[in-house]
Amino acid sequence: MKTRSCLIDATAAELKVNGQLPENQLREPRWACQTNFFFWQGTFKVKCTMININSGGAGFSGVYTVSSGTKTEVRLKDDSIAAEVIWVIGDRCGMQFSRRLTIDETCALRNGGIH
Repeated sequence: MKTRSCLIDATAAELKVNGQLPENQLREPRWACQTNFFFWQGTFKVKCTMININSGGAGFSGVYTVSSGTKTEVRLKDDSIAAEVIWVIGDRCGMQFSRRLTIDETCALRNGGIH
């Protein structure tokens, strides 16, 4: 078992009483951010704020047009990456990318991606 890093955003419900989780429940640390961002839902450009990101997915706020299972994509200069909305709570949602991003791709998206 590993202790959660303070870099990981977690709800109290995710933590065990002793502050630890089994190996298979840990996720990659997320970088917190407050980046103005756009993602694509079909042919529609959706404006939002990216609130965190790692190589496997990202969290957004200010999103009102998606539900769990919605297919989306994020765009980089030379590539677009398919993603799927995994959860929605109010105006926040979490997306999982269709593949792991490189560190350069993760940094580019954290800085706003391509609109």
